[in-house]
Amino acid sequence: MGRALTMNAWPGRRRAACGVAGLLGLLLALPATAAASLTAALDPDTIRMGETAVLVLSFSNAEPRAAPVVPTPPGLRIQFEAQSRQFESVNGVTTTTLNLSYRVRPVQAGVFTIPAVTMVVDGKPLASQPLTLRVLRADERAPDSSPNLAFLKLTVPKRDVFLGEVLTVDQSLYLAVNAQELQPQPLAGDGFTLGKVTQVPVANAQVGNQRYTVVRLQGTAVASKAGDLKLGPAQWNLTLKVPVSRRARSMDFFEDSIFGNRVELRPVELTSETHQIHVRPLPTEGRPATFTGAVGDFRMTATVSPTNVAVGEPVTLRVQVSGRGALDNLTLPSLEEWREFKTYPPTSKVELTNTLGIEGVKTFDLVVVPQNTEIKEVPAFAFSFFDPDKRAYQTLKQPSVGLIVRPSAAVPLLAMAPTNAASAASSATVPQDIVPVKPHLGMLTPAGAPLLRQPWFQGLQVAPVLGFLWAWGWRRRRDYLAQNPRLIRRQRVARLVREGLAELHRLAAVRAADEFFAAAFRLLQEQLGERLDVPAAAITEAVLEERLAPRGVSAGTLAELHELFQACNQARYAPATSAQELMSLVPRLEAALAALARLDLEPAA
Repeated sequence: MGRALTMNAWPGRRRAACGVAGLLGLLLALPATAAASLTAALDPDTIRMGETAVLVLSFSNAEPRAAPVVPTPPGLRIQFEAQSRQFESVNGVTTTTLNLSYRVRPVQAGVFTIPAVTMVVDGKPLASQPLTLRVLRADERAPDSSPNLAFLKLTVPKRDVFLGEVLTVDQSLYLAVNAQELQPQPLAGDGFTLGKVTQVPVANAQVGNQRYTVVRLQGTAVASKAGDLKLGPAQWNLTLKVPVSRRARSMDFFEDSIFGNRVELRPVELTSETHQIHVRPLPTEGRPATFTGAVGDFRMTATVSPTNVAVGEPVTLRVQVSGRGALDNLTLPSLEEWREFKTYPPTSKVELTNTLGIEGVKTFDLVVVPQNTEIKEVPAFAFSFFDPDKRAYQTLKQPSVGLIVRPSAAVPLLAMAPTNAASAASSATVPQDIVPVKPHLGMLTPAGAPLLRQPWFQGLQVAPVLGFLWAWGWRRRRDYLAQNPRLIRRQRVARLVREGLAELHRLAAVRAADEFFAAAFRLLQEQLGERLDVPAAAITEAVLEERLAPRGVSAGTLAELHELFQACNQARYAPATSAQELMSLVPRLEAALAALARLDLEPAA
């Protein structure tokens, strides 16, 4: 906030608009216009005898047929001098302003009230506000008007907030004269965490008789502790360009822009008021267990992908929280209750939709890994926040998502426990003392045949040759299989079908309908995928008509496969309840798989 800003346009001289721009504004037709109004401004509002002031009547979205006659109090002379037009369009709303300028000359010193100007334009009565003009004697010293040349305001929308609630803070600098080297200082706010500050486009405003140029900074503040806290004051350092002489100002645009008047550079330090903010602690009553400190107004969506994995394969839970609040501080509740999953810390990213950084979307990616095949779903997920407008906690819930967890195909490592145990036992044996020398040889036994004459030793010499031949044959077979990936897949699927059919008998016997149909559907996918040389996960019932029928597969086989697929798809809505019903499907499935295995199909293009 220590950067310098510069204002180079004198507010009092902006009334002289370019005629070409006004003409273009009249030629443009826009869909919406603001309401008609009439305002009056006097610049300056304090002059000496011999000087003049300028009175400007501004007609917004109104077109008088003639310049109105301004009521003239005794002691003043008011004469129409010039007119100009301004055109402005904000958010589709068009405003066309006609400015009528009058020269005001005093005849005597004193305080004069210029009455309100009233007139009817297009059938609508319009009226301006009355203005006050102070005329001093030529030798009278003018009162110090520097406080009216510039002032600073600090604005907050609420004085009663909750802990963690985002509060917008506006710093508005009002300038009645030109200024340079604008340097806003850091905002004072003990107990508040201040966010980023952005500059709002410069605007015009009128306070009393004076028109101001408003330089505005907007930021955020979040209370980090409860209690009565002070926010502010705001402080700006700047240099005002105060005219040396307040004589009559020419309405000539080129004279004002090029030649100008002499000015005095006056460094000033402006300070705003201080606001007392009452910060309430978050209520403990009704606080949900899934609340992690989020305060604001939010919405949530969650997705799970993939939903068909093997044990040990990762599943990504993507949670998107959108709305208004301190998005950078958002965190998700822990997944300690997901004991059947291995969880990892989430990653997050924020996409902002406004310049203050308090509106947007925060996306979390949580990776969870199922640990067993008994898991049937990803548990429901909940996110809670406190809504300061409703003064209550809100909980957003995402229902559970079905999950298929297959057995892992990983080969377990050989256990080394027996070796380690034997080593531990041998190391635990207490060593014997020094064995004494035996004085007698004891009973002697005849020595056997030399090692080279032992049959087993001679046969052992052939082992390297046999090992080499086995390795050579294994290498040839591996190279052959490497050149025939479909053969490898055919063998794997054949083994999978044999094991799967045995498993179906077991599942039918225990009436495990869900597992039965899941296994049956997988066998159909694997066998069809192998025959068509496509991934098994891409196999659905639609493949029967798209891929098998054009290849001349018999109508009977297609009809049987359709019925089996439909039985698997309908199992989740109307599952078989008896072992006989499940067992009756096993021969049909076995016959269909055997028929598919015998089909000679070309790979899909």
